[in-house]
Amino acid sequence: MTKALKTKLLAGLFVPAVAAFGVPAFAGGDKSTAPSAASSTTTVPTSTSAAAAESKDALFARLDADKDGKLSSDEGRQDSNVQGLWKQLDSDNDGSVTQAEFMATPALEAAPKK
Repeated sequence: MTKALKTKLLAGLFVPAVAAFGVPAFAGGDKSTAPSAASSTTTVPTSTSAAAAESKDALFARLDADKDGKLSSDEGRQDSNVQGLWKQLDSDNDGSVTQAEFMATPALEAAPKK
């Protein structure tokens, strides 16, 4: 067998193996940290979701100055993120945002904190 043919055969076997098992497995890295071919989704720890919900609760409580359980447009203007998302937050278009509406808006979680 010629050297060029051996190189092509080796490359033909090595490249698919690297693609299937990931480079860290061949680089001497810990296989437990290498991404698995069977698991291609990313899971978010529950504590992150809980922290986001707590911060939304805290934000709502801070903005609800009169403690009536809903935000008026004046109260919403106290936070630039809330002000920018007001139309999404006020899902029933009644001019105020209840705590349930506030908590149900995923766009608020993605907005940077100000």
